[in-house]
Amino acid sequence: MIRVTLKPVSARRILDPNFPDAVEHLFTLNVLDLPELPLGSNPREQNTNRQVYRDVAGSLRNEEGAINSFFGKNLGVYACARAVEKVDRPKGDADEFVIHFGEGESVLDGLDGILNGGHTAQIIWDNQDALRQRKDAGDEIEQFVRLYIRQGYPRPLLAEMAGTLNTTVQVQDFSLAEHQDKFQWIHESIAGKAYADAIAFKENVNALYYVTDVLSMMALFDTTRFPNNGGAHPTGAYAAKSQVLKRYLEDPAPFERLEPILNDILVLHDTIAMEGKERYNQYFRSDPNRKKGRAGSLEWVDKKERRGEYTFPFIGKTGQYRLNRAAIYPALAAFRWMVEAEGPRASWKEGFQAVREVWEEAGPEMMKMTQDTSLENARKTLAIGKSATHYNALHSAVAKHQLMRRA
Repeated sequence: MIRVTLKPVSARRILDPNFPDAVEHLFTLNVLDLPELPLGSNPREQNTNRQVYRDVAGSLRNEEGAINSFFGKNLGVYACARAVEKVDRPKGDADEFVIHFGEGESVLDGLDGILNGGHTAQIIWDNQDALRQRKDAGDEIEQFVRLYIRQGYPRPLLAEMAGTLNTTVQVQDFSLAEHQDKFQWIHESIAGKAYADAIAFKENVNALYYVTDVLSMMALFDTTRFPNNGGAHPTGAYAAKSQVLKRYLEDPAPFERLEPILNDILVLHDTIAMEGKERYNQYFRSDPNRKKGRAGSLEWVDKKERRGEYTFPFIGKTGQYRLNRAAIYPALAAFRWMVEAEGPRASWKEGFQAVREVWEEAGPEMMKMTQDTSLENARKTLAIGKSATHYNALHSAVAKHQLMRRA
């Protein structure tokens, strides 16, 4: 028997009218208080590397969508247990429960644990230490999750639940759009590229990116909605991919206009993602009078802690370091300056080679500005991706270097 202690912020019991001995306990927990639970009853392995689960992690870390909205957007975790026991506590103390999980070879044989939501649980466990550190540093992050514990159900029914719960997933809007051939021009644009399989157009496909990521990258270059001579910048491409998809489905023309430079955008994305850290170091190497001072670690650079390297499919390379999406998007959006505003089909000012050269020249300064923005916002990576001021500064840097080349 495995015993796990819960300290929920709320708890309630739900009776099943068809099974008099059965009860479902619904606990609301702060994600930092979700304990390790047995995973043996879950019929799926936890593969949190898929884009859909990276999006869940982004929501948990307040890097995607509305702040502290994880509870409202997540269905929670379902588990079965042998017994749920409320602990006697002094009056006024918070409630505490002990959950007793049975052990066995299968659900039919008495095995208890998570029936559904194993990916959600694993993502939470993987991020608890980082969330605690952020909270201790003053970050206003406060996420919650639902935990359903089913007790007293017949074992054959629990086995059925383990299967049916895992199939009740709503079809995503982009999957429906793919079924309706709304992305055919993107398929045709990337056809034959070595990275074509790295982009998924339907959910539950094992790929590094989803079509919603591609649309978000393209939204950064939308000179129709965000003209280069205006003051607005596409911060929403980082903060709300769902809104980008909605905008595309309502009016695909501004995206379709970018088709001639789509593959270049993907290449530029991976180039910035892979080279960003080195460009930051280059800023200080290029002038001996420049000192890094007390900047410390780069919170906006992700490091592969375990064995292996990050894959950059659009340039066919791998590396140990990768810029966080919050740092990539403002830098990528800055190169909107290099898109010709006129004409029905987008093109680059002076060609894509000029874009590459401007990145090489402006990149060190842009990455120094990224670190400055991080420090100004208490090293909150999320703030980098949402800062209109930062987008404007990087956009101006690219414009300055491009104009200097032509002078």
